[in-house]
Amino acid sequence: MVADNAALTVSAMMADPRYGSLSDEGKAYVEARLDLCLRIDSARNKRAAILAETRRTHAGAVLSEGTIRKVYYDRWLAANRDWFELRNKAKTPTVTKGLPPAFVDHWHQRCADFRGKHKAAWRSIQRDWKQRILPPGFEDSTWSQDMPDGMSYETLMRGKYRPDAVQDAMARHGIRAAYDLVPGVLTTRAGLAFGSRWVFDDMWHDHKVMVPGQSGLRRLLQFHCIELLSACQAARGMKPELLNDRSGKFERLKEKELLFLLVHVLCNLGYNADACWLMMEHGTASVSERVEKHLFDASAGALKIMRGSIGDGAVAPGLFGGQSRGNFKFKAALESLGNLVHNEMSDRRLMPAQTGSNSRTDAVDDLYGRDRNAAQLVKVAATLPPAVREQLRFGAPSLWQAIEIADRIQEEMNQRTEHELEGWNACGFLTTDWRTHKGAPWQPASELAALAPALRDALRLAMESDPSLTNPRRMSPREVFDLHRPQLTRLPAHFVPLIVGMEHATERKLGKDGRFHFDDMEVGPDTHHYEGLCYASDGEPCRLPAGEKFATFVSTIDPTRMHLCDARGSYVGWVQRTLVPTHGDATQMAHAYGQKQQAARELLAPAVAAGRGLMRRDAEAAEHNADLVRTAQAGEFVRPAEPETAGEKRSRQSTNLRNNRSDAERARRLREQREKSTY
Repeated sequence: MVADNAALTVSAMMADPRYGSLSDEGKAYVEARLDLCLRIDSARNKRAAILAETRRTHAGAVLSEGTIRKVYYDRWLAANRDWFELRNKAKTPTVTKGLPPAFVDHWHQRCADFRGKHKAAWRSIQRDWKQRILPPGFEDSTWSQDMPDGMSYETLMRGKYRPDAVQDAMARHGIRAAYDLVPGVLTTRAGLAFGSRWVFDDMWHDHKVMVPGQSGLRRLLQFHCIELLSACQAARGMKPELLNDRSGKFERLKEKELLFLLVHVLCNLGYNADACWLMMEHGTASVSERVEKHLFDASAGALKIMRGSIGDGAVAPGLFGGQSRGNFKFKAALESLGNLVHNEMSDRRLMPAQTGSNSRTDAVDDLYGRDRNAAQLVKVAATLPPAVREQLRFGAPSLWQAIEIADRIQEEMNQRTEHELEGWNACGFLTTDWRTHKGAPWQPASELAALAPALRDALRLAMESDPSLTNPRRMSPREVFDLHRPQLTRLPAHFVPLIVGMEHATERKLGKDGRFHFDDMEVGPDTHHYEGLCYASDGEPCRLPAGEKFATFVSTIDPTRMHLCDARGSYVGWVQRTLVPTHGDATQMAHAYGQKQQAARELLAPAVAAGRGLMRRDAEAAEHNADLVRTAQAGEFVRPAEPETAGEKRSRQSTNLRNNRSDAERARRLREQREKSTY
């Protein structure tokens, strides 16, 4: 029975949370003294048991009779057999009572009242004390002139009593600032279906450019989107901010540009037909309910517009809040890509007019001077001849140069293989490059698969024996996107005007030569040319009638096609951009001539059909002449008779007449003879 009680006591000690707070040395110390006390408890003669314990070692130490008596009587029995009193108090921190919780809560409230200014909050408590206003937790204390030592500023700023970072952030800026310090929802791209998440956003580039028709430098703006699984920025469109001379206000990104980006993604690239979220915001990068309904209906419910949560920063309903804002974490993948874009385009050799992320605080010093110089040069350029004007050097690239540079840099980012994109290894987005020898350039794995089997097997044997011929690496976002792109489903082309809206169409007339010719800065510089051969959603392509007017849809995001509607808004089809090649580009020249020949054949077809009678006569004459030439060359040609005179002609005609009469008389006699023989 005594052994059972001892076992229960040891088990209770082991299950006590206080036991877990002890160090390994402290646990051994307590266990040794607990065993000592339990053995004395079980002995009938306590004095003999104590003397016996002096001859034992306790956790490596030999204890005197007096020490053992103090442990047993003054700690064990006095504490009603609480094992925790047997610990080595010299090496165990003493648990102090500390400040009352009510006062600590009062102190935190004062810090919140003073927006996280701790010193000012403490001085307010000090002023109350001097006025004999005792804080919570000290109501029953005896007031004295000096505050208790435990209420000093140094004590209250210790980790035990100081407000934490979340409390300070919320006190200084509001609940939205505190959200950054609390755990968020962790997500991964592993297991995500390709094409099921498209993330859209707008971005202001951190540099300015020269814009035709504007007096100064203007900031470059952009709509873009990524496919979330591949992290590929698959579509982008750029335009500058423009100063409206009439209103004096800047015109920036509008819904029209986002709609053209959206139809390019859905009609040219595609989406996941099972389910696809188009992740947008509540501000600039968003679409109307009309577009949202059309997308839902067109995809049988697969396409859905998803927007991040929006709030005003109020701590609780009914309290004052700030300006309503969306949650940027909803499109965190695209936000982080935007930061990479800013970093890569901070090269002042390419983009010298750097604005910084906030031009009021971190703009480069020379931006002001560049802007003024550009405005002055624009005025001077208006007075110069065109040949001289083209040689002026401005302090920033032109609009189309900047767009070309920005597009190239962002596409290079899609090609990056040295990255740490989340979930890449789990998704299996890995590949191995190869080469034939150490000095040869690296080749992708797809090139190895395309080789002849014998050569491929020989190269694989060489790679197995020489590791320097292979290079395992991560795939680039563009490689992943292009690999999975065939899985996507595209909306038909006739959805382009439906989604963009007829209010964003531009009326254009087909020229007499069967092509569209127009200038539009939203499409690109110089004059634009498009073919008159129209491709409808179904059926064969048809040639449009010259001089006809159409409602057209085209943008710089996809200038290769222009979509057409008639005056009633019915979709007609799309036309290709006319190739305008450089003289030295043989391939492009061949394609351009092909376009020209096809257009010529189709435009001339009606005229050819109308003149087929004349053409048949001319063809027969040509064939007759060819036969004569072949006969003469073969030596079989018979010279025709000399032309007959008028007398010879009359004599030939009289002879023919007599012969005809004789033939007629002979035929009559034969009929009469047959008739007689019949009867």
